[in-house]
Amino acid sequence: MEQKQPCGKDGYWLHFGDHYCNKFLDDQAAFPQKTQVWLKDVRECLQTRAEELSRQISCERMQEEALDSHVGCYIDTGFCDLNLYERMKVYWYLRRTMMTSHAWKEAAAIHNLCFLRPVQPNRYTTQPSSKF
Repeated sequence: MEQKQPCGKDGYWLHFGDHYCNKFLDDQAAFPQKTQVWLKDVRECLQTRAEELSRQISCERMQEEALDSHVGCYIDTGFCDLNLYERMKVYWYLRRTMMTSHAWKEAAAIHNLCFLRPVQPNRYTTQPSSKF
């Protein structure tokens, strides 16, 4: 993506996208199998959505749009189905970026979407719990 829309070493593609993609790839064995599958799926989703971004916008605007796609990709690929420990582990890997207000906004949106979605039946329940 950096070749298609150069934004430099401090731009989204190299400073964020490539950095975190490689960080998770390097350490993927540290995650349970279910989380490894999610990491693969979310990586593919983020790459696909990055390809869809307009090349006619500034690097700053493109970074905002790329970051905004994270919420949908996380939800669409099953982040909410990971247990709390694994979700926190993912956030721990992203801790450096969590120092920005944009990242906090995204994390809050993901948390709210996970919290508000209907409870999925599992082996302990036969019916989804009722809403309060």
